[in-house]
Amino acid sequence: MINLTSTLFGTILGIVVKTIYDFYKYKNERKDKYMFVLLNKRFEVYQEANYYCEQLKKVVHDKTEKKSDIINNAREWFYKNNLYLSPSVREDFRRLILDVEFYGEQLNDFFKTQEDLGSDNEETIRKKEELKATWNKIMQGTQKKIQSDIDEYYEYLK
Repeated sequence: MINLTSTLFGTILGIVVKTIYDFYKYKNERKDKYMFVLLNKRFEVYQEANYYCEQLKKVVHDKTEKKSDIINNAREWFYKNNLYLSPSVREDFRRLILDVEFYGEQLNDFFKTQEDLGSDNEETIRKKEELKATWNKIMQGTQKKIQSDIDEYYEYLK
């Protein structure tokens, strides 16, 4: 009777251990597969974000419908893909779209202030610095951050 009980106990214990092992093995395999798909999609989205940065930079001074079309395309793409971007890149890209959209108005405001108050006026100098900062963000800020983030992912894979 003792032999039968220990055999039964051993069988049940073996089934329980195997079930637990199989569960964790499946869970880890599923997690690895999910992470691979997510990483692959992130590379794709970052590449597209880099492309839209280039497109936005090209039309910053454009006064035609082309500028509106590119801004609208970038905004639509952003709404569809922004959750794949890191939070800081997400905010910078959103800001980039707005900066490009309103850069012409900011430039005109600077020139009007300079004309009205002179180039040595404190407000004119402040607006000139803001204009430079916006220009630098448009030309390299967001794109640098995108490239830096994707480089971190490459390092993670090594």
